Amino acid sequence: MQEVPSKPSSQEIYNVVSNVLKISQHQVLRAVKRFMNGTIDEFDMLKNLPEEQKLDWILLCINDY
Repeated sequence: MQEVPSKPSSQEIYNVVSNVLKISQHQVLRAVKRFMNGTIDEFDMLKNLPEEQKLDWILLCINDY
């Protein structure tokens, strides 16, 4: 049976998102809000993507919101 990831804290989300290359502060805050209210899988996907793909994933998620 696969382990279900636990819900991340707002601080963990902020730490991960704010370290993404070329992201603006406004995008950071929108992404934190989005991932706090989204599914655990969406944030887990962000953490596991290669660095050069993280901004694209964030932009896709915040534009869908």
